[in-house]
Amino acid sequence: MIEARRAWPAPLCSLARRRKASYEFALRFGPRPYIDYINATKALDAGPVRVTGRLTAGEEIIAFCTGYVAKLETPNNILVPGQYFPTLRRMEFTDIPVQCFGGASVVEGIIENAAPVDVYWTAEITLIGDRGRMERTFSGTASAIPLE
Repeated sequence: MIEARRAWPAPLCSLARRRKASYEFALRFGPRPYIDYINATKALDAGPVRVTGRLTAGEEIIAFCTGYVAKLETPNNILVPGQYFPTLRRMEFTDIPVQCFGGASVVEGIIENAAPVDVYWTAEITLIGDRGRMERTFSGTASAIPLE
């Protein structure tokens, strides 16, 4: 059941500059709804979620990244249909926060020249369905993201 409705994380296309060498981005996990073995619509749960990655400018690594969520919020415990389905729609995609830290000296030149930054990430996720759990590893990139 879990593989029939895959959940592929994909990076949002923006980075937020918090301090000279601290950044954050989010991986979007979803879509989460699936039809279970009794034909009920459920949300694919996950947890723990561990994310590692790096930000690069050309060949130079400017920051290393990490994120962790023990368990994603779930609507599956809501028993009232009038509350369940709006909550399920709100949770169709879930953003997983990832923080990155690196040396400030490299970043100054990138910001001055408006150089694009590439994000490389790997997410180790335990997917949780009605009848089982599955460990999965996803990875990906997002290219030419401007620093904000």
